[in-house]
Amino acid sequence: MLTVTIIVFLILFLAPGIAKCFAVKKSKELIGRQISLEKLKINYFTSTIRLIDFKIFEADKKDVFVSFDTLLVNLAPLRLIKNEKVVE
Repeated sequence: MLTVTIIVFLILFLAPGIAKCFAVKKSKELIGRQISLEKLKINYFTSTIRLIDFKIFEADKKDVFVSFDTLLVNLAPLRLIKNEKVVE
């Protein structure tokens, strides 16, 4: 039981770093533009994701298309389970 708990905490601790690396490396394939991201923070208790110094570049990969100092995404997991998407 202790090893399962340690593995779960290890996965939760490493998930933001892995997600950040995956998003930056695969962004060209996923959304058609390159992104830059300084930090990705996940709060598991409030179901929020915070993207710090987030930039999406133009197709030439030099000019910034859109950027955010801090982008806060509230996941609302119950709505995801119901397949309900809400933008506020």
